[in-house]
Amino acid sequence: MNWEDLKAFRAVAEHRSYTRAAGLLGVARPVLSKRVDRLERTTRARLLTRTTRRVELTAAGRRLLASVDAIDEIWMRTLHEIGDGGTTGDAPATPSTIRLATYSLAVPMLLDAMSDALPGVRWATVPFEPATSLRALRDGGLELVFGYTLPGQAVPALAGVLTRLMVREPMWVAVAEGSAHARRSEVDLGDLRDESWVSRPDGPLHQLLVDACAAAGFVPRVAHAVDDNHAVRALVSSGQAVALCSPCVPVTPGLAVVPVRDSPSRPCFVAWDPRVIPRHTIAPLVEGLYLSYFLAARQNQRYWTYLLQHPEVLAQQSARSALRRCARTAGAPAWPNGADR
Repeated sequence: MNWEDLKAFRAVAEHRSYTRAAGLLGVARPVLSKRVDRLERTTRARLLTRTTRRVELTAAGRRLLASVDAIDEIWMRTLHEIGDGGTTGDAPATPSTIRLATYSLAVPMLLDAMSDALPGVRWATVPFEPATSLRALRDGGLELVFGYTLPGQAVPALAGVLTRLMVREPMWVAVAEGSAHARRSEVDLGDLRDESWVSRPDGPLHQLLVDACAAAGFVPRVAHAVDDNHAVRALVSSGQAVALCSPCVPVTPGLAVVPVRDSPSRPCFVAWDPRVIPRHTIAPLVEGLYLSYFLAARQNQRYWTYLLQHPEVLAQQSARSALRRCARTAGAPAWPNGADR
């Protein structure tokens, strides 16, 4: 099986668009279509269904996408271990304090989940910075990173650092609760071409906005370049701007978070230094991160419903099982082994 065919399929599956996937991979659209067609012949299964507006995964496509993620994760982990010479000697003890860089806005929820996952560990958090957090992890300034990269990009590889893909998070749009956009089931980015946008001055989130709007055929008018999340929320809630955002952004009075049709999806990942974080703590750490993600998702009923309908965005099979269990309970998500974390 050709890995380039698998990459082409994964890009189309992530972005629900042949045109967008071809642009991100830097290939012509006919070349991308041929690769996907060849993969469907190889697997003897229809992997994608195409309409005039959207591409959807079939049941076979969802199964293959999960396998591609698993293969990619094993490959990246092997590369890291080879590059680091493998892990030798005694396993490290669990740190008494873990410094975590995270992009999550629901930090209290995250800390509750992580404290339950690893009782007795003290937690310290800093904002995730795409340009510096992984280097800080490698150089001993952090123990754990929960971050993201741009749509279509692989999870970053860094010698001495292990990573695991967590979720392909669709990017939605934050609008004023009283706006006409807030009442729609989903919006086209093209419908927002005349809106004022608020965005960070630079960095991957700003680039994601520019790229997504370019794919929709316009250049966003960024009227407000700010770093402060409270300022972003105030500008959006007052109707002075709209913002591209995570669907896990807490929905508060005055603010609505609306799905975007054919939304770009960013890979969200966890990264750690195996010389500092012992192997036996990785499973509870990942469970804690997923638990906090589910709890944050529940704050936006639209996104919670989306997750239940599209579990393939979760990269780990254990997380998909937990999501199904969570949907059947009124309390916190329960993990497949029966232990509530």
